[in-house]
Amino acid sequence: MAELTEMSVEFAPRRFALCEVWAEDEDAGVVGWGMAFDDETLLYLPHTRVFGRSSSAQTALSRFTRGGGGRLVWIDAENEGH
Repeated sequence: MAELTEMSVEFAPRRFALCEVWAEDEDAGVVGWGMAFDDETLLYLPHTRVFGRSSSAQTALSRFTRGGGGRLVWIDAENEGH
């Protein structure tokens, strides 16, 4: 069991949120949630009930946020900066 736990932790996807900041009204919100694997990213956009894939979290950020107001937030502290 210890080996399975170790493998699960080692290969777990990195969780992130796609956020958007609207400068005109100084408001912000979460646009979507994702899990980043080594070779692809899975997404859920709750407001549109869309599930999708992307090559990376950064690509998803560009695709699903408008203008320069998009922010990528890594949920797990040890994954910040990835």
